[in-house]
Amino acid sequence: MIASKAIAFVTALATAATLLVATALLATTVLAAAPANANTIDATPVPTPVTVDEAPTEIEPEPEQNPDQTIPSSCRGYTIMGEKSLWDSGLVIDPVSKQQIFIGNPINWRTNPTQSRSWPIYLHGLAWARGYVDDFLKTGNQDSLNKAIEIARSHDANVTKPSRAYQEAWSDHPVSLRLTTLACIAAVTPLPNDLQKMMGQLARWQMDDENYFRRHNHGLMQNMSLVRSGCQQAQQSWVNTAWRRMKDDFEFAVNASGVNNEQATGYAFFNWRAWEEALNEIEKCDLANIPPETREEFNRRLALLADFNAHATQPDGQMVPIGDTLVNRIGITDRTQLPTTAIYQDGYAFGRSSWQDPNAMHWSLRFGAKRKNHGHDDHLAVTYFADGTRVLIDGAHAGYDRNSDRAYLISKAAHNTPVVTGADASIAYEPGTSQLTSSYTDETRTVVTVRDKQPKKQKKPLRTRTLVVDYPSKTLVTFDRAAGPTKKGTKPATISVPWAFAPDFTVTSDQVGRVSAAHSNIERADKTPTLHALDPRSCQPLSIELSKGKAALGWRQLVETPRAVINGTQVLSIISPDAATVQCVVSNGTATLTVTDESGQTTSFLVDALNGLR
Repeated sequence: MIASKAIAFVTALATAATLLVATALLATTVLAAAPANANTIDATPVPTPVTVDEAPTEIEPEPEQNPDQTIPSSCRGYTIMGEKSLWDSGLVIDPVSKQQIFIGNPINWRTNPTQSRSWPIYLHGLAWARGYVDDFLKTGNQDSLNKAIEIARSHDANVTKPSRAYQEAWSDHPVSLRLTTLACIAAVTPLPNDLQKMMGQLARWQMDDENYFRRHNHGLMQNMSLVRSGCQQAQQSWVNTAWRRMKDDFEFAVNASGVNNEQATGYAFFNWRAWEEALNEIEKCDLANIPPETREEFNRRLALLADFNAHATQPDGQMVPIGDTLVNRIGITDRTQLPTTAIYQDGYAFGRSSWQDPNAMHWSLRFGAKRKNHGHDDHLAVTYFADGTRVLIDGAHAGYDRNSDRAYLISKAAHNTPVVTGADASIAYEPGTSQLTSSYTDETRTVVTVRDKQPKKQKKPLRTRTLVVDYPSKTLVTFDRAAGPTKKGTKPATISVPWAFAPDFTVTSDQVGRVSAAHSNIERADKTPTLHALDPRSCQPLSIELSKGKAALGWRQLVETPRAVINGTQVLSIISPDAATVQCVVSNGTATLTVTDESGQTTSFLVDALNGLR
């Protein structure tokens, strides 16, 4: 549910994406005779998957921009792996690291020079073979089509049965990519007998529910490959299986509010594009029957997911990197009719001071269900963007290597979230769930309060964060506190409130309870964001400790970041986009904050024990 008193959310039905245009099938005999019945699939036993300790995952590359509409949809997606002259020399581009990897001739199917968990997915997906098919379509060069078939045959001959050496070849995503590559070849010529047999083996492997990654983008990729190949080969059971799974999964993948279930803004964008494509694919298939009311509901939720992605996009056009999201993920910038604030009961709040101003302020707040899929331990975490640059940042994402960097970026240490310290630290509630307890928004201000949810049969200190955003002044204020249960009620717990600044800033302390952040770009030197820290009960400034943290810049790229850490039992943090000053006065238990910006404009906030921050 999305709450906004300023403007009602636009929930109009989104127009379905333009249907993909398929090219005419070319009847060409290649390398081996086609089977007598192209729709008869060999019944060779399906390999049993190798059990691994974790399902292989990957960084999703940016979707192909402006895909060529003149080629079959199953033949797209290869451009991220290079081009023909590169492949002819035995080199393939890794879509994640962007490195050229020599795979050899003949191909060494165990090639993994970077020891990446992502690269084998693309190697065993054979997507670059689709590029050879595309070259055949555009030039008529029979050698290119023969090369695509040779690559598929090489893989089939060397990686037929799962083993420890090839365990990542027989997991959900590479199998789905491989089946799509065979569908690409079959789109331009009848498959030779051996590749027809290979296609049937891959399809049956995917139809086994033991091999299906349900409620996840990998499962959607599996369904798309079954639809493409099943529709092409007139295999009704393949299409039926894919559509049954898609209907079952969609309710969880995109909920009624338009929130994706993978807990990462980058994957919300990826799933939006992928579900649009999958639905367009299945609608083109004569073997599928989608009731109009079902498609209408899919359209409604995908439209809301697109709105979510727009709200998660900063004024610079990049998505705020929540969860496993790269810092340069491009978002959606064309939905300026939306309200400036979006609060989702399912764990996200976003806001901005303007949709049109590139120097607008943007903020985010996380809470909700326990971490899963691509989520991080980021409950109660805040990000802040102002005047064209990130100021307070999330640790973001650097890849799926199982190492200390990955563990750090997932942990609370990489996020702007309060942490229980002191004597209560050993029983602090983490990781867990948190919930929205109240929210209000109007044209000038948003107030949101989120709180840890007490787990059953446990008594833990619970953190509460109230966030107030003033849009005209681009000022952000948080009020953090924690309390643990006792026999006579509750008692305050000591908390540590960290703030990670973008690596472009140098942070210095010029007085007790205040730090300033100077940007390394001389063109931004006129804007010096400030952080003030106060105890709201006394208006006394709180000491701010300066330290270093880490944040991701890209795949396997981490950089040091300045951190400002505040300790106390009740902590007020005031973040301003310039060298503002803060005055605080306590009267009758209510603290009044007056923030004065560089131009002399003032903004006031109130905080007390009864009503909190407002």
